[in-house]
Amino acid sequence: MTIVTKDREFKAHKIILGSQSNHFSRMFQRPWKETKENLIDLHDDDPAIIEEMLRFMYGFSYTPRSDTIPPLLFHVKAYRIGDKYEIPGLKDAAKRTFVKDVKRDWKSDAFVSAIKEAYTTTMPTDRGIRDPLVNIAMQHIDTFMQEEEFKRALRETVGFGCDLFQVQYDQAKSQQAKRAIYECNTCGCKFSMDCTHAAGSCPSCYRRSLHTI
Repeated sequence: MTIVTKDREFKAHKIILGSQSNHFSRMFQRPWKETKENLIDLHDDDPAIIEEMLRFMYGFSYTPRSDTIPPLLFHVKAYRIGDKYEIPGLKDAAKRTFVKDVKRDWKSDAFVSAIKEAYTTTMPTDRGIRDPLVNIAMQHIDTFMQEEEFKRALRETVGFGCDLFQVQYDQAKSQQAKRAIYECNTCGCKFSMDCTHAAGSCPSCYRRSLHTI
């Protein structure tokens, strides 16, 4: 079986492709052109990612190698290929490696590229890459909001800004839920206080005799 990309060709065995990919398994069970000619045309996919896909299918090891694609972006592309061709092992490996690497490489230019790639090639319901991106963005939002490329991605990448706002809203609601209104039993002062500090004192008379209202 020959796999053809835009500038490279790869040889592969049907039994390997079909045993690990539901997509290719279905293809080989039907009288499609690819099956008859023993040729699969993947011109729409990046050759470097297809090479990694095949390396994974043969060796069960995810070891990204590319001189032109930054690691974070490579992981997103590999995740998408794993999803497209229904190779759950590759998809999971790419996700796990991305989650690990993004904690270290979030300052790299590839972070914004990863946002654009993830939000244009994955479904909104597929949170495997999107959620880690949003969480890292929130953790370092003060730094990111000083970068024009990030702000452009925030404006132009459909869904990313909404996801970021949702996380901000959820965090604010969580913090709000931890607060309560207290009244001092001694002086009647009413004030808001974090529930985790329920053993605190009245800010007016400093007594600790309080109750919630």
